[in-house]
Amino acid sequence: MFVFCLDICRETTRIASVDNSHVSTANPNSDVANATTTTRPFLMVTFNCRGASAYQRVYRSQDGTHYLARCPRCGQSQRFVVGPGGTGSRAFVVECG
Repeated sequence: MFVFCLDICRETTRIASVDNSHVSTANPNSDVANATTTTRPFLMVTFNCRGASAYQRVYRSQDGTHYLARCPRCGQSQRFVVGPGGTGSRAFVVECG
């Protein structure tokens, strides 16, 4: 099993969808109108296994130290470690099977 090292320092943020029917248009700077949420970081992993490919979205572990992907066809695991000196890439292809 190969271990990839990722150098991912920033969390990504996105605007949460807000139902504007409950927001007063008189105050566009209200907390509800400007709600943001932090999305959980993920990797895009494609497994090339036995002549077919399978895509997976793999989420970071709860402690934030790694990502763990598993091929849905053969069950091979691939660990992606988060740390300095790694890559900033979010898409990977794993050959297995």
